[in-house]
Amino acid sequence: MDEKVTKPTIETVLERMNAMEQRLGERIDSTEQRMIDRIDATEQRLGDRITSLDSSVNERIEASEKRVSERVTAFEDRLSTRLDRIEGLAHAARGEVLDLRADFRDLRTQLREHLPALP
Repeated sequence: MDEKVTKPTIETVLERMNAMEQRLGERIDSTEQRMIDRIDATEQRLGDRITSLDSSVNERIEASEKRVSERVTAFEDRLSTRLDRIEGLAHAARGEVLDLRADFRDLRTQLREHLPALP
């Protein structure tokens, strides 16, 4: 028995090629859409992480700024107190110097009264 082998016609080959092209285009479109969806999901996750990280960093910075501000305020208070005490000591020392000067004037006057004048 002879087997009949039929050869496809040009139209059949072209139809098959067109069908194959269409299936390939659909697969490429489907793959492209899945990739776009994955990229979008990745962007969303990264955006969420960045937002979370940004919030966390901002909280830490604010806490650090608060601690530094409190420490600076405490330092300024201590410094102000010390400066007030130094100023008080300076005024007291000036007062003592003025008292000593007055005492020396009195002593000089008393010495002039009690000691004879030297030739």
